[in-house]
Amino acid sequence: MTSLSRPISLPLGYAPETDPGLPLTSFLVQGVGEAAAAVRPLTITDGRSLAANDGNVVLISENLAETMSLAVGDTLTLPSTMGTTDLAVVGLVAAPPSAGAETIYVPLPTAQTMFNLPGQINRIDALFVPGSDGETVRQAVMANVDAGFKAGAPETGSEFMAALKMGEFVYTMFGVLALAMGGFIIFNTFRTVVLERRRDIGMLRAIGASRRTIMGTIMMESLLQGVVGTAVGLAAGYLIALGMLAAIAPMVQGLMNLTLGKPSFAPGIWALTIGLGVGITILAGWFPARAASRMSPLAALRPSSPAVERRAAGKKAIIGAVFIIAAFFTLVTGKVGLASLGIILFMIGLTLVTPALVYPIARFFGGMMTWIFAREGRIAQGNMTRQPGRAAVTVSAMTIGLAILVALAGLIASMNTGIMDWVDKSLGTDYLIMPQSLLLGGGNVGASPEVARRIREIDGVAGVTTLRHSSSRAGDADMQVIGLDPVTYPELAGLVFNEGVAAAAYEALAEGRHLIVNGIFA
Repeated sequence: MTSLSRPISLPLGYAPETDPGLPLTSFLVQGVGEAAAAVRPLTITDGRSLAANDGNVVLISENLAETMSLAVGDTLTLPSTMGTTDLAVVGLVAAPPSAGAETIYVPLPTAQTMFNLPGQINRIDALFVPGSDGETVRQAVMANVDAGFKAGAPETGSEFMAALKMGEFVYTMFGVLALAMGGFIIFNTFRTVVLERRRDIGMLRAIGASRRTIMGTIMMESLLQGVVGTAVGLAAGYLIALGMLAAIAPMVQGLMNLTLGKPSFAPGIWALTIGLGVGITILAGWFPARAASRMSPLAALRPSSPAVERRAAGKKAIIGAVFIIAAFFTLVTGKVGLASLGIILFMIGLTLVTPALVYPIARFFGGMMTWIFAREGRIAQGNMTRQPGRAAVTVSAMTIGLAILVALAGLIASMNTGIMDWVDKSLGTDYLIMPQSLLLGGGNVGASPEVARRIREIDGVAGVTTLRHSSSRAGDADMQVIGLDPVTYPELAGLVFNEGVAAAAYEALAEGRHLIVNGIFA
């Protein structure tokens, strides 16, 4: 049995609502040939089946008939290459309710006319002869067709997987930044706590408290804060996700023909979230707790020496500089895993370097401040240089916070500028006529060449160019293939070239058997 199977997406204004109140936006049109009844028999519950001389007629499921209040003799209107096509319902098919697109059956010539694919098919169904070996038959079939064909169940390619991967990368980077910022804030908080309790820790150690007791006290505080913070964060995160889905659901439904439900999280996501929430808090509290437990009673009770702290800060600054250099090399690789590690290394390195910078910065700016506020400037300079570690806590928190804000602002600005530049260069026409969707594929029905001809004949229209979209596969990579007119397209729109010369590329396209690929695919 030969057939032409294509999805159709309905604009929201034409989509009927199902029982739960969700619009029915997707149909799967099956254009079947005369041998369909022998290969794929359908159970007709009302009306009749398709006949050889049928024209614009359709078989629909009982569920679809109930949803749209249709009966035998009614008309179903669907998008086609000429605008719309009216199909007379001649029969109802027994079929279970569909979780996705509703399948309808039309004669093969009708489907070819609707999609402007005269004489074309995209699927062949066959039955094995009783007693034959399935694998032997499959190999014989594949030996007589092109290598690009497949035998087996139909597969749906991921037409916009590259866009999803890009979105996943951006969200992953935002998540890493937020996680690193949260851990750094917790770390700085416990550093401040240890510095403020320095004398209290010394008193506890003097009256017999062990190092394990000091460390256990601080670690217990971090554990309690991690549990409480994780619980509150889970609840807040779910509510935020629920609100975001509710806000973008109409736009996604209208532009991508996708219906969004409620937030759904796999058990692994819950485990990862709880593990990171509690684990990051414990890890951030472990370093200050370890430093507090190693403090001797006399050292804790004795005022800190600026000279000693400057020497210790100098040694840590060397390690911090190594971390920052390593972070730079991980960031330039462009890999998500290494970039995430580089962000963490950079923050750790900046934390270690900051105390060593406090003294020279305090001297320089303190000298400037004394010109304006003589007494206050000297006091401020003395306080900063007396305990550079405590000053570094505040400086590090502000530095990291501002660095993340600048990074996020720069990322958003760069993406916005890049997208707008691309839109300005590639969509330079005054009018863009396309389906109500951001995606060229996914069931959108294009227009026939007759529509473009009629638009060219309108007074005031200087030029018209058209695109044609299809899906294909090269090796293991799914891709979208865009057909364009190499003469008219550069006059009205254009492509942004990273390599090659635009004029030469379009000339090559006009000769045939050439293509232009994007940088990611290349």
